[in-house]
Amino acid sequence: MTEVRDRYVSDIAQGRKVPAKPDDSKTGELVVPKTGAGRWPAKEPKELKYPTPEEAIATMKVPEGYEVQLVASEREFPDLAKVNQINIDNKGRIWASCMPTYPQWKPGDPRPADKLMIFDKLDAKGKARKATVFYDKLTCPTGFEFWNGGVIVVDEPRLLFQGHRRRRQGGRGDGTDRRLGHG
Repeated sequence: MTEVRDRYVSDIAQGRKVPAKPDDSKTGELVVPKTGAGRWPAKEPKELKYPTPEEAIATMKVPEGYEVQLVASEREFPDLAKVNQINIDNKGRIWASCMPTYPQWKPGDPRPADKLMIFDKLDAKGKARKATVFYDKLTCPTGFEFWNGGVIVVDEPRLLFQGHRRRRQGGRGDGTDRRLGHG
């Protein structure tokens, strides 16, 4: 695949005519590396069972006087997939950075639609009732921080600033990437 991309970029640099996209048809099969699964059968569960949020909470131990409450899950909000960071802004809204295609974005697949989501409507029990996708044109958002009325996002290899639309415009990002750095 690297050879195909190198040739494609070189042809562009030398002014040769190239197709709109590189031809990945001869790159071969994607190699999936071996994992540790199956190497130590005595230590592995016989069946992989993913607990529900309620089952997971029931197994948690927290200090006396504290409790764990479910705010949101993939069950209610399917876009809330593979969260890698959460944060709470100065308005008390919960933000989540999601990378649903990580780590398997392959050549030929649609471009990732990684996103920042905001949970700002909570019921009396603290459970999210509404989620807004703030920005969904990210590729690998490894971190974000609130700044100057918007949010700075580390979206490998870019550092972006995304402004915030007014509430009447739906609370989404303003659609303008302000690139703060690259590389």
